[in-house]
Amino acid sequence: MLIEAQSLQIMPRRGDSGPREGGPRVAFVTLGCKVNQSDTQQAIGAFRRAGCQLVPPTAPADVYIVNTCSVTHVADRKSRGWLRRVARVNPGALVVATGCYATSGAAALAEMPEVGLVVTPRQGPELVRLVLEQLPAAIRARAGAPLSAPAGTGPERLTPWPDWADPAGAVETDETQIWAVDAGAGLRTRAMIKVEDGCNDFCTFCIIPFTRGMPRSTPTALVLDHVRTRLAGGAREIVLTGVHMGKYGSDHAQRRRSSADAQEAPDLPALVRQVLEATAVPRLRLTSLEPTDAAALIPIFTHPVAAGRLARHLHLPLQSGCDATLARMRRDYTTAEYAAIVQALRAAVPDIGITADVIVGFPGETAAEFAATCAFVAGMGFLGVHVFPYSGRPGTPALTMPDQVDPATRQARHRELTAIGEQGHAAFATAMLGRVLPVLWEEAGAGGSGLTDNYLRVRSQAAVPYNTVTAARLTAYDREGLWADPLA
Repeated sequence: MLIEAQSLQIMPRRGDSGPREGGPRVAFVTLGCKVNQSDTQQAIGAFRRAGCQLVPPTAPADVYIVNTCSVTHVADRKSRGWLRRVARVNPGALVVATGCYATSGAAALAEMPEVGLVVTPRQGPELVRLVLEQLPAAIRARAGAPLSAPAGTGPERLTPWPDWADPAGAVETDETQIWAVDAGAGLRTRAMIKVEDGCNDFCTFCIIPFTRGMPRSTPTALVLDHVRTRLAGGAREIVLTGVHMGKYGSDHAQRRRSSADAQEAPDLPALVRQVLEATAVPRLRLTSLEPTDAAALIPIFTHPVAAGRLARHLHLPLQSGCDATLARMRRDYTTAEYAAIVQALRAAVPDIGITADVIVGFPGETAAEFAATCAFVAGMGFLGVHVFPYSGRPGTPALTMPDQVDPATRQARHRELTAIGEQGHAAFATAMLGRVLPVLWEEAGAGGSGLTDNYLRVRSQAAVPYNTVTAARLTAYDREGLWADPLA
């Protein structure tokens, strides 16, 4: 079910009796990246084990938790807007701000009367305890469980989704995604598993190292447990995510674990291979990777264990197609190096879909530099491009750089490069016509839609099975997108 950014629609599934009676009622809204989505999934399991019940964010709840985003000033504004919005649903509820804006926007949140509790990403493992401690004793007593979960089943553990509660679909916007956890939404085809958190690259535009901290790896054994749990809950695709996934294994704790236990992966390629070899995951997808980390994954993509299971898609943030701009951003590659990595991936993995992020209007970006970016993007054959107008983040070097680009120019460049990205998507999609690709169907019946392994959204006029991977031939591309016929 699609949740509109302006109006959440509640559409229970057939035979769904709605939220269960019981403990404190908790509702979630999640903005931003797949890391936030994974954090929300983990938190829901912890609240359920603590005796709480999950309700939609449009329903009266005792607690509303908004997992915020701070990637741009627009994301900041959306985060504040959702905090105010859920507070209006039940003015007597506890409204909790967590996620990146809980750190970067701490001062602004302190001035918001609607917000009763702020929990930073680093406090995530204590979220349940911190929330329940803030509730009135009468409400807290309804949980019938201790404030903290028993040892070994803390917030980092996962549980399958209950039949009546699943993450609803994402609403794409220019700046972020909005997710809301709804009762009876029925979307349980894909599950996000966070394998790493934090970053120490300190790109000049980025606030994430300050909001998320330094890289920290999830123990391999726990990643495998998460994957098996989500598969048991019905997921057919597992998405490994992280803030800087290529940093997996670089932190001291994971290095120590891997030196003591041969089952603990020392790096990301080893982790991916472990997941493929140790679980029965039908489809494994990797999210955002830094370009310089991607080449190391080619041997995994071409390994027999990955055949038909490791999704042929990578998201490689580009940020700019001009070397001078990349240098000011403090990115650790040139456009030539980026192009060489993509070329190597395409040579090794036929039909791989490559998507990218690009920032336009970065301080000092001249018309010539922007033109270079447009030409580079147009020539790369990307499956998709997510374009961000530059947004200054307090505390980052870019905010005080000279030659700031005016907002009108940033928006004009955003529109121009977005159009180029759309042309690239159309070219990639039409090049796939006639191909037979595996599709994970996320909507059943005639007109149902699904996702190919190389990240193409397709629809079918024929009846298709829900939450099943089938071979399908891509037949047409029109204003409504790609069409495919499932093969018998």
